[in-house]
Amino acid sequence: MKQWRRLLSSSKSKSNLIKSLASDWQTPQMRANLKGKVVFVTSEDKCFKITADCTSEMECLSTDHEEADTRVFLQAKYVEDAEASAIIIASEDTDEFAISLSLDHKFQCPMYIKSGTQNRENFVHVQKVANAVGRDTCRALCGMHAFTGCDTV
Repeated sequence: MKQWRRLLSSSKSKSNLIKSLASDWQTPQMRANLKGKVVFVTSEDKCFKITADCTSEMECLSTDHEEADTRVFLQAKYVEDAEASAIIIASEDTDEFAISLSLDHKFQCPMYIKSGTQNRENFVHVQKVANAVGRDTCRALCGMHAFTGCDTV
């Protein structure tokens, strides 16, 4: 694919790409690559839990809530309560980073935002950033971000 930005600028193309990836990851060949990891994939209104052994639809996480930026934290909290020792949210979206900082106090296990490329991955430890910035500032971030709509506030 030569023009990823163009492909991803279309919501229909994005949706079709996610459906295709979700379907591919549910095949036994792709699941074998997970090696003990658990992946939750959301495609449209459905959420799937994928492990090396099986795939199951998580009806309790399936919703028609359209905003993926907030939906991911609902799913992360479910995962933490159920079984997680750490949560990694793969996202380049600064909206999700701002939300993660404002919600860090709701999570007991370490939460990381993963970004970058396959050759150069970056993991940001959300709680460490929140501690450095200060809890009051972090709690205010989400409201300020929603009010301004600006990713760089």
